Amino acid sequence: MKEKGISKLIKYFKSTIEFRCKITPPPKSSSELNFIIENFEKLGTIEYLVNTTLNDVSIIENDGFWLKIIFNPILKRSRFGPILSEEEMPTLDKKSDLVSKTIKSKFINNLYNLIAIPRYLYLKNDNPGFFTNTNHLKFVYDLSSKGSIFYNKFKLSNSSIEHPFITIIESDPTINKFKLRASIRHNYQYFHKIDNIEIIDDARRILQNLQEPLDKNK
Repeated sequence: MKEKGISKLIKYFKSTIEFRCKITPPPKSSSELNFIIENFEKLGTIEYLVNTTLNDVSIIENDGFWLKIIFNPILKRSRFGPILSEEEMPTLDKKSDLVSKTIKSKFINNLYNLIAIPRYLYLKNDNPGFFTNTNHLKFVYDLSSKGSIFYNKFKLSNSSIEHPFITIIESDPTINKFKLRASIRHNYQYFHKIDNIEIIDDARRILQNLQEPLDKNK
């Protein structure tokens, strides 16, 4: 790719965020996967999404089911394509750049607060009221012995059709959310937990990572 084209892409990707996570347990059907993806799409504009192949061999080889998403929280729709005209490029003057950084910072914080999402088959078979917003779900969990230090130091949201993700809505400032998330034990029949979250907001790294496969063995 010519240097000018690379520069344009780096400029565009300055407004994006790369998000990776492990979904536990893995979705068992295309309907479960679609439900997860559709709700990630509601969080912000998605430029790119890839996931572990939905079969037992791929999931075992990759130590679980993984999602990689490139979000653009600055734009209402994706403008990523083979050619980007100057008119399509986001404005990056000092004022708008500051606004973009504020939006990105808030969006990143929201991603770090993600904990779980209900399993589609559980909702469909046992909680049809969820889809008509007449039934909200509480995330029932326990903490590992090491995670017992987090008791009474955080609060989680309930899940509804409008806001299906379970998120941290309050927490002690000293809490390490990575360790908290790892210590949570939940019922696999009811919820998928969102684990091993990694977020990148450096445009060059995001662009470089586009060339790398998600699966470890490809």
